[in-house]
This record gives sequence, C-alpha cells and structure tokens, in this order.
Amino acid sequence: MRFNTLFLLLLIPIIHFGQSWDFEQKMVASDRDVRAKYGYNVVIQNNQILSGAYHEDFDENGQNFDEDAGAIYYLKKNSNGIWSQRQKILAINREIASIEFGKVFDMNQTDLIVNRISGAYTYNYNSVTDLWEDGSRLNFNFNNSSNFSVGSISVDGDTFILGFHRAHMSSSIYNGTGVVVIYDRNSTGQWIESQIIEPSIAGAFDEFGLSSDIDGDYMVVGAPSSSLDNQGNRSPVVGHGAVFVYERDSMGIWNEVQRLTAPVQSSIAQFGQKVKLDGSTLVIGTNSENAVYIYKRDSSGQFYMAQRIQGPSGSEDFSRSLDLQGQFLIVGAGGTDNNAGAAYVYEFVNGTWTQRERLQAPVRSPWDGFALSFNSISIDNENTVIGAYFEDHDENENNFIQSSGSIYTFTFNGTLSEETESLDQIEIYPNPVTDYLNFNNISSTSSQLEVDIYNYLGQQVHREILNNNQRVNMTQLPAGMYIIEVTDINQKQAFKVIKS
Repeated sequence: MRFNTLFLLLLIPIIHFGQSWDFEQKMVASDRDVRAKYGYNVVIQNNQILSGAYHEDFDENGQNFDEDAGAIYYLKKNSNGIWSQRQKILAINREIASIEFGKVFDMNQTDLIVNRISGAYTYNYNSVTDLWEDGSRLNFNFNNSSNFSVGSISVDGDTFILGFHRAHMSSSIYNGTGVVVIYDRNSTGQWIESQIIEPSIAGAFDEFGLSSDIDGDYMVVGAPSSSLDNQGNRSPVVGHGAVFVYERDSMGIWNEVQRLTAPVQSSIAQFGQKVKLDGSTLVIGTNSENAVYIYKRDSSGQFYMAQRIQGPSGSEDFSRSLDLQGQFLIVGAGGTDNNAGAAYVYEFVNGTWTQRERLQAPVRSPWDGFALSFNSISIDNENTVIGAYFEDHDENENNFIQSSGSIYTFTFNGTLSEETESLDQIEIYPNPVTDYLNFNNISSTSSQLEVDIYNYLGQQVHREILNNNQRVNMTQLPAGMYIIEVTDINQKQAFKVIKS
C-alpha cells in the first residue's frame, strides 16, 4: 500500500502585550441634529474616519431640509493627534434614491462606496485637497419593478460588492432571497457590473447579503435567516443562518466553494448576521447564542471551525457588531447595561483568541447604543472607532439633542513585537485513510495530544484526547473530506484528510 504523508510547517507569532486600549476622544457632528444617528456606520483608515448619520436632514450649509436624506462626516487626525471634522459628504444631487444615505458604506484608500436605493454612489479621494469628491451613481436593475435597499457593502482594491438582502431576481420563485452584485474597476477607471450572485440553495427571505466581506480572492456572504441545516438541506425552521464562501478564479469569476451552517440549530440563531474576513481568518456573528464563531482557512482553501467565543457574563447583543484586523478582534455588545453598550477586545495568542478587556464610553447612559449597530466598530492597526448612534450629548457631555449620535476613538497603549518560532513538522499517514490515522514527530515533552476533527461545513464531528497514543480511529466517520486539527504542548497544526 502506498501512503501519502502530508506535512505542514507552522510559523507561530509570539505576541508580547503592552498594557491596554485607552480612550482617546469623543466626537460629534459639527451641526448636530435631532435623531440624526451619527455613528451608525463607522470606518477608520490611515488617520481618516468616516461616520454616517443616515437620518441627517440638512445639506453642508445647514439648509435645504430633506427628511432623513442622510450624510457622512469625514474626520482627520492632525499632527497633534486630535481628530476634527474635515467635510460633510452628501449624496450626489440628494435625490429620492439617496434616502438614508450613509447607513451602509465602506472605503479603501482611494474609494468610498455608499448605499443608494437599488445601487450605490462612488466617491474618489483627492489627496491634494484632502477631500472626497463625487464619483458616479450606479443603479442595478432587478427586472421586477422593485427597488431595494443595500444591506452590506465591502470594497477591496478594484472590486466592491453590494448585498441586496431583501431583493430577488425576476426568475426567482422566492421573494426576498437576497442578491449580491459585484462591480470591478475597468482599465479606464470606471466601475462596471461584472457578476450577479444568488445563493445556490435559496428560500424566501433568507436575507442573503445582509452581511458580506471580501479580502483578496475570497468573499463571504451571510444569509442569517436561511433555513439550511447541518446536512445542507432546507429545514422547516427558518432562521438557522448560513454563510456562503466564494473564491475568484483566474478568469475573474466568483465560484461558490463552501457553505457554512449554524453549529447550533435554532430558529433565532441567525448565524451570519455579521461576517468579517481577514486573510485566512473568518469571524461569524450570531443572534440568540450571544457568541461568535472563528473559522480558519486551510491550505486547500476550505474553512474549518477553530474556536467559539461565548459573550462574557452580562453582555447582550454580543456579535451584532464586530471587526477584525491582524491579532485584534473587537466584538460589540450594544445591548449591555440596558443598551448603554460595551465592546470586548480579544487578542490572538499562540493559536487562541483571548479576551483582554472591555471598552465603553467614559460617560454612558441607557440607550446610548454604543457598539449596537451592525457597522459600529472599525479597527485600523492600533486604533479603533466605535459609534453610539442613540447618544444625546456633545463632546463635553452637554447640550442634549436626542439621538444626535457620537463616536469614540481608542488607541492601543503598548507595543507589539513578533518573533517567529519554527516548529517541527508533524506527519500524518495514511492519507487517504480508511481506519486509523497515525501521527509522527509529536513533541517529546508532550504526554497528551488533542485531536479535533471537522467536516467540510466546518462543524466539529469528533474530539479525542490521546494519552501516549499516536493514532486516532476514524472508522466511525462517513467517507469524505475532513480537517484534522492536532495540538500538542508546543504547537497546533491543521491537515486536510480524505476518509475513503
């Protein structure tokens, strides 16, 4: 018999932690307005902050009342480390299709994409004037005489995606399944619609596209009201939730490569109500569980569940909002303390996400909504901004204006250094396997070996602690592809294994 041995060398970053994330500054709109909801959507990048106020009524001069027209405020940090408002961005022509402008948006260094009824507005950053300039109005035709709002936007390089979570194509037999539309920038700098994606297994009101994210050639789309069960079939119970994973091929076409379903099947689980993709790490938020799930992508491109984080005691609405960058994960719990809100910082340490601290507004009241909205947390390196869109007071905690909204910045007080430790290669064989899977090169100081097995949906199907034994029995598992995660005293490694 011929055995195929699979090798994997891990480079594990050893993180030396500083002290804490410190409150930096509270900011409000220069023209605060009743229930403008400033801070509902926030993005921070390269000393720039964009804060959406989707119920703002006035233009940049405080004139031309247009109820709930919306606005986005651009703030910049100066050389003294102080944030100040630089610009008030409005919808192009403030048309009817722009109502609630600024409720959903995303940006990179040069582009800002903002929600529009059945489409989007694009803006271009001018580095000379340090202002965002009008770009284009994009409209998507659903061919069914319907207009639909945008649930999610994600931009990465020359690609962005719009998630219409309540839409459906005219050919669909279901209402409100959800549609994702992909735009690419062409050689002349124009945004061109390039692909339309519907879920491969669809149902009415799945909300496919309520959440989405794109990073490089991978895209994830949440459908939190989907009824897909753990076997990939539709269930009579709606609301389990699912996340669809896509990969872009060499021709620029996005293809579905995996479906992740709720590990806990519940009618209110809403697995996928929030998703965030950063490199090979995917974080998925839920509703009823008050928990987040963390998935890792293996060398074959498949995601497997690596960790579940339960919300701390007393937290509510944990994972409604979240952001991930590098070794930092910040998860919002906006319902905590009668909706005053809080957020929890996690750091990646030797293969595990560990809670470090809790963030909250220095002065807080019930129903401030700190970290409550879906897009109220954003991380950029060692800086984060968190919105509180129901908050009522100015930056000095004076001048009550109901639900005018505010944002808060925090900075990491400390240094992060990374060392690289090269570990021995664990070997597994045979692969494919029919009965027993064997392990070699286990650390000599390790008396226990933890083996976790996940199916192709990322669901854990077996866990075993091996004492002085270097093989696991797989005879009870059906044929198929599995991810084997092996942990000994010094290292954690993951392998793709075929059970024949």
